Amino acid sequence: MADNNLIYKDNRIIEASYRLSIREQRLVLLALSQINALEKLNENKVITITASEYSSVFGVDQKNAFRDMKWAMDQLFNQFIKVIVNEDKTETFRWLSKKSATLSNQSVEVRFTADIAPYLHNLKGKFTKYQFLNISGMASVFSIRIYEMLMQWKIKRTLTITVDDLKDRLEIADKYKAFANLKQKVIDTAIEEINACSDIVVSYEPIKRGRKVVSVRFDYEFKKGMEPTQEIKQGIQDVIKDIKRRLR
Repeated sequence: MADNNLIYKDNRIIEASYRLSIREQRLVLLALSQINALEKLNENKVITITASEYSSVFGVDQKNAFRDMKWAMDQLFNQFIKVIVNEDKTETFRWLSKKSATLSNQSVEVRFTADIAPYLHNLKGKFTKYQFLNISGMASVFSIRIYEMLMQWKIKRTLTITVDDLKDRLEIADKYKAFANLKQKVIDTAIEEINACSDIVVSYEPIKRGRKVVSVRFDYEFKKGMEPTQEIKQGIQDVIKDIKRRLR
């Protein structure tokens, strides 16, 4: 894996609407770990992922790793992601433009589409990064997605999001009509896994309008000895620079 096992994503991907299975999500993350997100990506770059790597990272029996990767690749090839480009525009496009599997060396090859590539490489503006290790032990796609959303707010260490926006990002707008069901099936499961597997401890509070829960506030702290001090310091400096630029 490239760059000390770091995952980089443009914030618009963090905020995008999509729903992948855990195996599809794992395949995407392994592919991203091989990209130097701070440099320009060759549009023809094909990424190779081996069953031994998949098995080692996710603790899957190697006999099943190739099967899982191939299934995930085939499913991902037909998956779409919806990105909010700006307040006036959204874009929907596929994840992959190419896929192949090689039985002899138990590997798959994938290539990201030209549409999504700009959100994954040559990142110079607002992007989120985190260590691969902090999500590799998670078994729920909701845990990974919510963890990524929280990592977008490392300086404030808090995220308030409407229930509708959360469900839209996770593409479950047609499910869990009652907040109690969303809490049990999605939020509580995610928080339990994040607290057990990652570098942070999260709590949350439902926010009501009248009797209806309309938003959720997540607060978190880094576990002892796991706070990315230098990154937080740089983030604060960037915020100060941005404020000064807007006041000119």
